[in-house]
Order: sequence, then structure tokens, then C-alpha cells
Amino acid sequence: MMNSRLIIFNVFYYLTTLTFYYQGYSTTTSSLGYGFYILGFWIISGIALTVLVIRNKIPIKKTVDKVGLFLATPIIFLMIIGAGLSMTDQEVSEWYPYKDGHRYKIVTYASRSSRATKRVEIYKSQEELREDNTSFTTINWLKDSTWISYSENGDTIKIEKYSNDKKLE
Repeated sequence: MMNSRLIIFNVFYYLTTLTFYYQGYSTTTSSLGYGFYILGFWIISGIALTVLVIRNKIPIKKTVDKVGLFLATPIIFLMIIGAGLSMTDQEVSEWYPYKDGHRYKIVTYASRSSRATKRVEIYKSQEELREDNTSFTTINWLKDSTWISYSENGDTIKIEKYSNDKKLE
């Protein structure tokens, strides 16, 4: 069985990190601040863990304790983030033109490895808006265009057509 103090440290470590993560995820306007909170917490907890291990307040005697010590670092989170980033496309541009009473959102994604365009998505505001409305986060967006996905070579691999958030056959 793992050292009980190390178990408590790990539970506190993961609860705090995940709480900061979900707070940042749910409030996108302050997500960068929560990212700094996580980084600061990781630094402080790393220093605290080092001090506790050096002073033998958390003794590391068995292999299971070494595993627990490894898990009490951000390495697992960084590996998950790295794996997730490598599997997703990167948003390279987003812009919001205005036409015929609607605001449009055009998002272009590229491959992380080659930086080649992977797809272009176009959304239309659900409600009619004035041209001076620039509060893009409060707009209800509808899929409303032809979405095109590209291969690494730039060949078209998929075309999807949408009208008012409904996929057309």
C-alpha cells in the first residue's frame, strides 16, 4: 500500500489541478488566468513535495511510493495535453465578416505537423444583427455553408453542406 500522506497529497494535487482546469474551461474569459493558477500551483506543490520528501515527512520506501511520487507531478497532465494536441487540428484564423444582416464566423484549421489547411468552417448568426454588433461570444452560431476538409496534400477529402444548422444530403 502506498504511503497515506502521499495518497493525501495526490488527492489534493489532482482535485486542485482539475478544479482550476474546469473553472478555466467553464469561464473562457478568464481561462488564461486559471492557466497561470495551475502553473503556480504546480510550482508550489512541487517545492512542497520536494521539501516533504527531503525532510522524510513523506517517506519513499517502496516501488508503489515511487509511482505515487511520479504521479504527484504535472508529467501525467503534460503527457495528456501533448497527446491531445498532436491529435487535433490547429485553428489558424478566425474572422467575422458582415453580410445581409448577419454576422458570419469563418474558421480555418491546419494540420499541426505540416501547417497545411485541413478544413474551413463557416457559421452564420442565428438572428439578424446590426453591423456594429461585435459581441461575438454571445451570438448563436449556425452551420450554414459548405464545409470542406483537405488532405495533407491539399486534396479535397470531404464536403459537407449545411443550411441553418441542418446537414444537407
